Amino acid sequence: MQINTSFATAAFGNYAARSKSAAAAETDPAAPEASPGRKLDFTSMTRKELIDWVNGEIKGGRMTLDESTPFVGMTIKISAYTKQSVDIDTDMSRVDFTDMAAKGADGARWFGNESLAKSFEWAIGAMRRAQGGKAGIDLAA
Repeated sequence: MQINTSFATAAFGNYAARSKSAAAAETDPAAPEASPGRKLDFTSMTRKELIDWVNGEIKGGRMTLDESTPFVGMTIKISAYTKQSVDIDTDMSRVDFTDMAAKGADGARWFGNESLAKSFEWAIGAMRRAQGGKAGIDLAA
């Protein structure tokens, strides 16, 4: 199996060009919940819940489109059997997106793509901030 890293570089390469307003929004602890009365849990979330949260963050000015790229990439799912995309609206599978992002950062480093790794690390920090946790990232575990 051959992995096409040019797509990842093209999709995530603009991470470093973040706007000042987005950088300032990083410290804003006000993040919307996934739905009224329900706390965010990025360790057990559907792809639809994640993309809805990302869209809310973009609309609220707390995330730029460039910053959303690692999240959008994590919502893509291809069936191993049919080789077709799985419908995001009907797929109720729960995913640990924090783990997925950490593995994405590790994979990007393995391929020598530090920019992509940093975009995944930023995504981990954004998820932790949205859940009210620490923004620091410990990928040593």
